[in-house]
Amino acid sequence: MRTIIFLLIVLAALPAWGQYSYPATASTALVFPHLVDGGAVDQRWKVTLVFTNPNTTNAANVTINFYGDYGNPLLLDFGAGPVSQIALTVAAGGSRSITSAGTSASTNTGWGFAESTVPVLGTILFQASRNGTPFWDVSAPGTGPTYFYTSYANENLGVAFANTTDGTINLRVAVRSTNGTVPAGPWFFQLPARNHSVFNLFSLTGFPRPFEGSVTITGADDQPIPFAAWTLNFRDGLLTSLPQGEMQLPGPPDRRPYDIGFKIQQAGADLQSELGPLLGGKDPIQIATLIRSMGLVVDASSSVSAYFKQADNSIHITAALLELLGGSDSGLAFIIAHMAAHGVYLSVGGPPTQLGLSAEQYADAMAGLSLIKGGFQGGGDFFARLQMLDAVNGNIDSNFRVEFGLPTGIADRLNSLAHNIDSACDVSTSVALNTTCSKARSFWYPTIYALPRLD
Repeated sequence: MRTIIFLLIVLAALPAWGQYSYPATASTALVFPHLVDGGAVDQRWKVTLVFTNPNTTNAANVTINFYGDYGNPLLLDFGAGPVSQIALTVAAGGSRSITSAGTSASTNTGWGFAESTVPVLGTILFQASRNGTPFWDVSAPGTGPTYFYTSYANENLGVAFANTTDGTINLRVAVRSTNGTVPAGPWFFQLPARNHSVFNLFSLTGFPRPFEGSVTITGADDQPIPFAAWTLNFRDGLLTSLPQGEMQLPGPPDRRPYDIGFKIQQAGADLQSELGPLLGGKDPIQIATLIRSMGLVVDASSSVSAYFKQADNSIHITAALLELLGGSDSGLAFIIAHMAAHGVYLSVGGPPTQLGLSAEQYADAMAGLSLIKGGFQGGGDFFARLQMLDAVNGNIDSNFRVEFGLPTGIADRLNSLAHNIDSACDVSTSVALNTTCSKARSFWYPTIYALPRLD
């Protein structure tokens, strides 16, 4: 029991001092399921996209692609002529906005997809004007792909959804009244690749009026396929946005691994300057550059595995491993950081020999320290889930089993991990790292940490 408690203490880190904490809606991939531009002078639309970069160290390079209702490229004029793609840079800690000209005589509708090199916040603003005078102005946040969406609803509710995939998807729309009963429906929609649909609930065949209650959108395919959705409230002559209703963890794996990977890689890269003698004379700038340059690839495999591939300088994790980790951000961060450490010593000639650590011990220790640096909680969740899967004879890659000591070596691995991280914190000459280690030790369990060390 002491070993488990000790591990939790040593690996624990407070988001309050983690340097790579982001708002919940910040992401490297944001979907805007509806946009509208142009139109007749009595109702002409402009659309504004605003991106805010919460990272105060790295600029964000953002690329936005615009698609029409039927998946074709949608041309919009943001001041330099009609384009279907825009690239922009958002300064570290800064923001950037672009506004369409809105001069098209016809109303253009569609959706947008933004990809960023660092997690950003994205907001879309819709403005309608009549003969040059604005009379509607409403905003909505960028969202992510989901398997499930729910929202407050009335008969005038505006619904938009987009197919972010390269294949056809089928969606089911269902409503319930305020008392939980089902007055009509459900209704089904088929969306080909990159298609978009927008409608008011009252336009659905047989929709009851008046109505107030909730709406739920789910996939209707045998194997769920992610989609993006929004709702916009219309009541008393006013348009208002509603809270995001998409499914949270463990939602589609489209963006989460990359968001977590970016955060832990940035933490691991910045950690190098604080490790000093623990690097065995290796250049911390070179190592930090290596870590930041690594890619992340999700392999479509039913076998739980992860590895570093030197040929493409990438960390590979499998879809089965993502499923195993579910909503464990710290578990995912640990395995990405562990594989990044493998990539480092493969590139610079092996782990520092004077530390007396094996390659796996070194990778574990660097991963654990990266968790502390990045504000993640313990990585022990990864080992626990792996051991539970092994107990039921789950599909675990044979090399992965050996690497992490299955079936009998997990306890020794955890004990070694805790000891090595604690030792690294003790011998580090970095004031910043020592301060972080001290907080991680004392804040969560200040009295339990008085237990004797595991020497």
